[in-house]
Amino acid sequence: MKIGKVVNQAINKQINLEMWSSNLYLSMSMYLQYQGYAGMAKWLMRQSKEEMDHAYDMMDFVNRRGGCVTILP
Repeated sequence: MKIGKVVNQAINKQINLEMWSSNLYLSMSMYLQYQGYAGMAKWLMRQSKEEMDHAYDMMDFVNRRGGCVTILP
């Protein structure tokens, strides 16, 4: 079943939010690693990866339904 335009746009927005969140967690992880908080840095790195996994799953969903994934800068 082909994905509708409105749904495609909504999922694209969420994909980009997930990627933004991943980048934020990654930034915090690197800062805490630099500050010597390796445990917390590791936890935040896992959160970053989880957010990217969400984005990848949604991209796959859109692609399998003939939609177009748009990654924003």
